[in-house]
Amino acid sequence: MYIDVILLENIIVNYLILYITAVIAKYKSNALRFFLGSLVGSLYIIPMFFYRNSVFQTVPLKLMLSALIVIIVFYPPRLREFIRLLSFFYLVTMVFGGVGFSLYYLFSNDGYIYKGIFMFNDIPVMLIIITVLIGCCLIYYCIAYVKKIHKNIMQMDIVIDDDTITTYALLDTGNTLYEPINHQPVIIVEFDVLEKILPEPVREYILTLDQNCLFDFGSIDNIEPQWLKRFRLLPFKDIGKENGMLLGIKPDELKIYGEDETKVIKDVILGVYFNKLSNNDEYCALLHTDLLTD
Repeated sequence: MYIDVILLENIIVNYLILYITAVIAKYKSNALRFFLGSLVGSLYIIPMFFYRNSVFQTVPLKLMLSALIVIIVFYPPRLREFIRLLSFFYLVTMVFGGVGFSLYYLFSNDGYIYKGIFMFNDIPVMLIIITVLIGCCLIYYCIAYVKKIHKNIMQMDIVIDDDTITTYALLDTGNTLYEPINHQPVIIVEFDVLEKILPEPVREYILTLDQNCLFDFGSIDNIEPQWLKRFRLLPFKDIGKENGMLLGIKPDELKIYGEDETKVIKDVILGVYFNKLSNNDEYCALLHTDLLTD
């Protein structure tokens, strides 16, 4: 295969990758910039083709070349945008490269490596089309899944008396717990979050509670009456535990910040949870299913 054919094929593939990167990142550019970036990304093949120990085969030069391509095509004004675009560029490149190699090896076995370059004797147009379609589908579903997860994590303010604490809560369709008397929905909240706005006697009392001895109110003498009115007992069932009990606290209100609106909720109970809800501390509370709907 001649070098001019390889160069042309790389320009076309690079153009597709850069264009799809722009679409996914929702970042505008123009055809001239796409072409220049594709050309620069393809020119590195020439020294690699003729010189076996070319400096273009080193990792730092390849990373610098990738950064240069992103700057040429998108010219991001801020470092954060540059890193974001570079990440999308690598994502699209790796997905399309993986899909392309997989399909080629599945239907053909005449590829070979020449001076560090993987060579194909012939690349069917249909293979490129299928690679683009499969690659776009994979990227779309991956991004949609990540967006769905982050969309379900919302900022939440807990207001008790004159104190407010801000945390993040996960919209959890598995949380169907209600306070049994007034049938108010229960939001599960980590104690580590709530203790920041609890009076010292209340905090000490909760710390002394045993999950199996919530009815032991022998040490509530130091708790003010208005705080005792906030306490609730919340029976629940869990795997391996038929008669569990949570301590509930009635807040003055909650503010849940969605994408389009802020919900202020007063008729809700906070279930005190003594362990971690998220391994990476992405959220510290579980919202009730009733709060998912208007």
